Amino acid sequence: MAEEPGKELALTFSTLMTWEFDAKKNTPPPEAVKKLDGRRVRITGFMYPLQGGSHIRHFCLLRTTQTCCYGPRPQYNQYLLVEMAKPTPFHRLDPVICVGRLRVEPNPDDGYIYRLEGEMCEAITEKGS
Repeated sequence: MAEEPGKELALTFSTLMTWEFDAKKNTPPPEAVKKLDGRRVRITGFMYPLQGGSHIRHFCLLRTTQTCCYGPRPQYNQYLLVEMAKPTPFHRLDPVICVGRLRVEPNPDDGYIYRLEGEMCEAITEKGS
């Protein structure tokens, strides 16, 4: 299926969370999630850095801030591993919108089941405040 430039699928964590992955059982993804593999998507979440610095290439995109620093470890279906093509500014508290190609590839030993080949990531900030 050809994709129009600049047109990406609006993806939500609600959709990703339909895959109730169990590492012990190696639960396969539902068909709707399988079909997302390789699609260019846009998703909103919160950055959790996997490296230091003000500009980063590797981070987890979390559904909520409640699962990052002081909350419980998120379930596999509540975050994506993001690998940006170029370093992007790290936003500690602001939600961000990330665009890239989604890969549905369970690698629980490496800590993820979803990976985003990131093209762009920017903070959502309130205008005029």
